[in-house]
Parts: sequence; structure tokens; C-alpha cells
Amino acid sequence: MTKRHFGLPPDAEIDAGTAPAAIAPTDWEQVERKMAEAQRPGSGLFAAEYRTTGLEDGVERWISARGKVLFDSGGSPIRFLGITQDMTERRRLEETLRQREQEVSTVLDDTPDAILRFDRQLRFRYVNATAVRISGTAREDFIGKTFQELSRPQELIDLWTPLLRRVFDKGESGRVEFSYPSTNGQTEWEHRVVPQFAPDGSVESVLVIGVDITERRRLEALARSKAAEATEREHLIATLFDTAAQAILGVDAAGNIQLVNRMAEEVFGYQRDELLGHRLEMLVPQALRQKHVALRQSYMSTPKKRPMGVGIELQACRQDGFVFPIEVSLSHAETRRGTMAVAFLTDITVRKQDELALRRSEEDIRKASAALITAEEDAARQIARELHDDITQRLALLSMEIGKTAATPQEPARLLEQLRSWQAKILNISKGVRQISPRCIPRFSTTSV
Repeated sequence: MTKRHFGLPPDAEIDAGTAPAAIAPTDWEQVERKMAEAQRPGSGLFAAEYRTTGLEDGVERWISARGKVLFDSGGSPIRFLGITQDMTERRRLEETLRQREQEVSTVLDDTPDAILRFDRQLRFRYVNATAVRISGTAREDFIGKTFQELSRPQELIDLWTPLLRRVFDKGESGRVEFSYPSTNGQTEWEHRVVPQFAPDGSVESVLVIGVDITERRRLEALARSKAAEATEREHLIATLFDTAAQAILGVDAAGNIQLVNRMAEEVFGYQRDELLGHRLEMLVPQALRQKHVALRQSYMSTPKKRPMGVGIELQACRQDGFVFPIEVSLSHAETRRGTMAVAFLTDITVRKQDELALRRSEEDIRKASAALITAEEDAARQIARELHDDITQRLALLSMEIGKTAATPQEPARLLEQLRSWQAKILNISKGVRQISPRCIPRFSTTSV
């Protein structure tokens, strides 16, 4: 076996120079040193691992040698007994494992998660770069230390100690969340605690994987805030919808009622559940329903915001069959279930009654005005007759008397007497005119007609 370890065939001869020739020079120095130590009285044990290069086959090997030096009664070495073992494959596997571990370590160091490993004494056995970064503690200061030995806050010790012991005792995974003051400020973390089992089934270590959930918590808080705002908006919209002064109906493409507000219940006399899911035409007078279906379908093909039935007297039907006038404005909204037509309806019964009463009042006023004009014309004709029959005739008679007197010479005394008579007659005529004049002024009654 030793010959093969030196790369020699079984029939080859070996001597004291074979080993130094085959063993790597740097390893031969430690082999010589350990052999010298084993030959000292009181020792006798030899153990070494070294590399060899085959003297004939040129193959590099890792060799493990174990042996014992035998001494005579005087304490002098007389014989060496030992074995050698080819460790090349084990070394290759160990190197492969080391490289894999290095690769894993590189990956673990690059992950944003904090990764820790604890032994049964709750000492740190591994920490990755993320854990080092957020803690501000060097990796070498972690290894072999407990939380207490690292002087961590007591609340952190009280959190982790019972959790780790429970995982070691029960072999069950756990989860914990907490806030941690890192070098970047206060952060929120979620940790998974996972047992790692030995071949005998016992828990030999616990792996802790910590995820920084600070951003997630911020987004969750933002989402809750947005949801609260949306709920508040929905509540406000629902309140406005139900307290609107107009009846509001939402109708889907099939003509089924999907939205009903409180005013619609009052206007049509139905409960909300009696309208939801039913055809809109149940609110249209029987004689107009078929025509309304075509109009509704036409609107849904090209929906837009507009008043409905411009220039047409629109009518609706209550639950009790009473038909009443309405005014409608149409709009639409896109929903997850498709386009929804929205109708804003106003019962204009009172307005129509007021308009009728106003028209009647205006007609009465026109009739009263015509009657008043007729009365004034009659009064004017009466005044004209009075002026003609009385005042005009009296003035004509007086004119005739004045003309007669002017044509006949008169004595001054007689003329003065005549003038006084004419003065009295003129005053009498003036009095008559004053009595007739007020009747020429239009008089309107202050009472309503």
C-alpha cells in the first residue's frame, strides 16, 4: 500500500530516500518534525497528513499517516509501527464542499435577509453580511457569543431566549415579528426560526431567517389608509346618493335596475328590494312600455350625458298605478359588469299644477283687463255724451247770447248786468266740467281678480 501511495509498482524497492523524494518539500518538513517528536521518550505517537507526487505515475495524492514508535528498556526507539491511508478522494470532497460552502456563503451574504445560526447553548455560530450590517457588530464578534454576552437589550433577550429554547426542545419551526433599531433607523422584521436536525434526530442547531418588512409595513399602513379613505368616500357617496333630492336609478345593459336611492323609493312607492333586479319598464305606463324598450336599447348602444325626451311630456307609473309627469336626465358609468345607464328623475307633478294654476290666473287677468277696458270705454262714451248734451249745449247758448248782445248797443248799466249774468253761467259750466273730469281718470281695483 505504501508503495502505491508513492506512485510505485508492487515489486519496486523502497529505501530511506523514497519518502523524501515523493512527499512535497513543504510537507516533508512537518513530517520530519513530527517523526522527531514521536521518537522522544514519553511520546511515541505520530500523525500527519501530507501530499505526495507519484515517483513513476506522477499522480498527486493526499496521504494520512498514523503510527507509534516502540522503545527498548533504555528508552531508545527500536521500531516504528504505522499505517498510511490515501485521503485524496476525501480531500477532493472536502475541497468541493469548501467551495460549495463558499458559494453558499457568498449567496447568503448577498441576500437582503438576515441569516443566523445558533447552537444548543444559544451561541451564534453563523451570521451573514446583512445581519452584520444592520447590527453594526463585526462577524467575528458574533461567533461563539450569546445575546447576553453581546450586551443586547433585555427585551430582545426576553424575546429570543424562550423562542430558541422552544425550537430546540420541540423541534418545531416558529415565527416572530419585532422592531429593531438598526444603523438605518428603526426597522420592522419578520423572522422564521427553523430547527436543523442531527443524524440521530435531535436538534443540533437553529437557523433564523429574518426578512426586513419595514417597507411592507409602510405599504400595508398606506393601503389601510387608502382603504379607509376609500371607505369614507364610499360612505360619503352612499350618503349623497341616498339623500339626493332626485330619484336615481342605475340600469344595466339588459334593462335591469341595479341601483335605487331612497328618493326613488318615495317617488315610485316601492321598497328597494322590490325594484332591484327588475326591468325598468315596470316604472313606465303600460301603454308606453314597448316603445320605451326600444328607446332604452338605442341609448345603451351609444350612451352619453343628455336630458331625456326633449319636447316630450314624460310620464312614469307608481306602484299603485298612478301616472305622473317626470323630468329625466341621463348619464352613464363604466363598471366591472359593463356600462350602466344612470337616470336622474324628478316628479314634476307640483310644478305642472303650479304652471296650470299660473296659466289660469293669467287668463283670468286677461279677462279682467278686457272687462276693465270695456268699462272704461263705456265710461268715456258716457262722459262724451254728457259733455255734448250738457256742457256743449250750454256753451253754445251762452255764445248765442253774447253774439246777440254784441249786435245790439246797450246801456253801460245794462251791459254790466249782462256780463255778470254771463260770468255766473261760465262758473256754472266750469263747475259741471269739474264734476265730470274725475271720471275721466282710469280707476283699477286693488283686489285680486
